[in-house]
Amino acid sequence: VNHTVFDAGPGPGGGGGGGGAIYAVRESSLEAPELWRVDGPEPHRLTELNSRTRRWKLGRQEVIRWTAADGLAVEGLLVYPADYEEGRRYPLLVNPHSGPSSRTRDVLHQFHGYQLFAAQGYAVLAPNFRGSTGYGESFGTANPQDLGGSDFTDLMGGVEQVVDLGIADSTRLGIYGGGYGGYMTSWAISQTRRFKAAISISGIFSFPRWEDIDGYVERSPMHFVADIQTPTLIIHGADESNEMYGALRDLGRSVRRPIELFFLQLRWFDRYLKFGGSERFEYYLVDEWVRGPAGWEMRAVSARPRARYVGMRPDSTARFLEVVIVFRRDADHPSNAKRFELDLGRDVGLVSTAGGTLKAAGTVTEIFGQKMLVAGAPGRISAQPAETGTPTALAVTLAFKIAADAGRYMLQVAGFTPVRIWVPPAE
Repeated sequence: VNHTVFDAGPGPGGGGGGGGAIYAVRESSLEAPELWRVDGPEPHRLTELNSRTRRWKLGRQEVIRWTAADGLAVEGLLVYPADYEEGRRYPLLVNPHSGPSSRTRDVLHQFHGYQLFAAQGYAVLAPNFRGSTGYGESFGTANPQDLGGSDFTDLMGGVEQVVDLGIADSTRLGIYGGGYGGYMTSWAISQTRRFKAAISISGIFSFPRWEDIDGYVERSPMHFVADIQTPTLIIHGADESNEMYGALRDLGRSVRRPIELFFLQLRWFDRYLKFGGSERFEYYLVDEWVRGPAGWEMRAVSARPRARYVGMRPDSTARFLEVVIVFRRDADHPSNAKRFELDLGRDVGLVSTAGGTLKAAGTVTEIFGQKMLVAGAPGRISAQPAETGTPTALAVTLAFKIAADAGRYMLQVAGFTPVRIWVPPAE
């Protein structure tokens, strides 16, 4: 259990020399942070800000230890898949922390969402390689002149430990990290091909010309970029260098650079660690273009719940989900497009994880600034691509009647890969 302690101060009920209460933000591997009062043998919880987390299905979380190649003891945090079964091997994601003078603690709240990945069937290892804080001065200062050296071998030793424990599938390894963890990710895939997918978040890819130029060049992933074969997702801000992206793109490697979203990271690992690199994903996300038949592509521009439309309100147990869909000729190959036809009532459905397929309750239109639902099965849409000019595009807004509570849905349009939609509860 980890505590951040606040002294209540001197005086009545205070700390200091008066022997009063101590207030602490307490968290653990099973508890999100809450405020506690410590003024006797039993602490008392004062807040319930994160009570919902008690209903989550969590993966087992524990600290594991291994011995580095030079005999040094190293440890890291291992999170098991939420549905872990003894004897079954799982894809493993390795998350080197930022820093390097930082560490991963054994708590529920993690910046890189370990339990989110665990809920999707992944094991996660967060190694506290040398350079990490909390293990003494010599351990914490072991790698300033050895970046990508012993800390990298520490990391790989942790991977071997999880494989030896019978948890990780050695053929389905992924690595992701930000800052120095982004550097460690880039460095790892430049030194080994064991990782089948990687995500670098605001990572260092080449070192500036400091005083020891030869030493830094030797440990720069850019120096070994031609050896990188691992499919890599690169996430960075608009003002950050895209040197790694440019280098890998020029070499024809599988590389992508989107905005930072957890589901894009999840889908990247799913593609290479679960589906063998297949172009067909299990799902796409809202606001992504999905290629389909006859040289056309589709995008669910938005998917928003609504309580009512003018003159129409469902009962208290239901509401509407309004989905805006755009179809256009394939932007990369517009000349390949053929006549496009779609029966919206028959070919479009919303599949609920609770079971069953929902058909559209109607088409949404706007009159005098008010949104109205034209109830009934939507009709057909069709387009004949123009021979010249910009690609032809079609747009339609459909409303589906859904439950008032939270839900997960798949928008299915005939000929297109499904789009996953997460709907929050009505409140």
